[in-house]
Amino acid sequence: MAQDGNASARSAQDAGDAAFDAAVAHHQAGRAVEADLICREIVARNPNHAAGLYLSGLISYEAGNRKAGAELVRRAIGANGGVALYHATLGDIYLTGGDLAQAEPCYRRALILDPRSYASHNSLGLVLRGRNQLEGAVTAFREALLIRPDLALIWCNLSDALFSMGLVEDAIECLRRALAIAPEMARAHNDLGCLYARGGNHAEAEACFNRAIALDPRFAMAWRNMGDSLAALGRKGEAEAHYQRSRELDPAAAAGKPV
Repeated sequence: MAQDGNASARSAQDAGDAAFDAAVAHHQAGRAVEADLICREIVARNPNHAAGLYLSGLISYEAGNRKAGAELVRRAIGANGGVALYHATLGDIYLTGGDLAQAEPCYRRALILDPRSYASHNSLGLVLRGRNQLEGAVTAFREALLIRPDLALIWCNLSDALFSMGLVEDAIECLRRALAIAPEMARAHNDLGCLYARGGNHAEAEACFNRAIALDPRFAMAWRNMGDSLAALGRKGEAEAHYQRSRELDPAAAAGKPV
């Protein structure tokens, strides 16, 4: 009888795994509703199914429901706290909601479990940058780059932190590294333009902003920044046209500019 009972238990576990695999396949294919339904069925049968709780929480978060997403991911961590991804995702939920104080320990825990996670190092850097802990942010971004030096976005993040520390030349060099990796990255061109503009080199800044806008015509902040440089160069009419375009794309980006 014991042998039969074990066989039944194994069959139930296999069925649960197969169901979860189906949920993952649905999620990867963009069928979030189908994936979530399966996860909820799995959790209804086993309230401590960590993977099912996690995937359901991730789906809620991706759908814009951070509160429900955080609750489900916290339950997944309660069921299995040894998975770095769960902690990192909870950190992402807090970070996108602006709750930096709660995001930080999530990323630190994720890094204890998986020290090679460049994404968690980078996200921790963003949290520390947001809390104005600049030296810590620089360290976190550099740790991420030790693992993935080929990611332009992290070079941009490091540049921002270095510039905030007054290390302008180092910041510029980071953006050059980013552009060597991803020459079509509009953000890097825009950020480099900002550094040139703050140094008074508006001609160089103009070229950078032009490139950013060419790569991403809906980049509202690049339109605004171009307006600032054109105004500094005495080209008021051109500047106002750029401010107007920035307002059309994103009124918040053009806040404080001429109406």
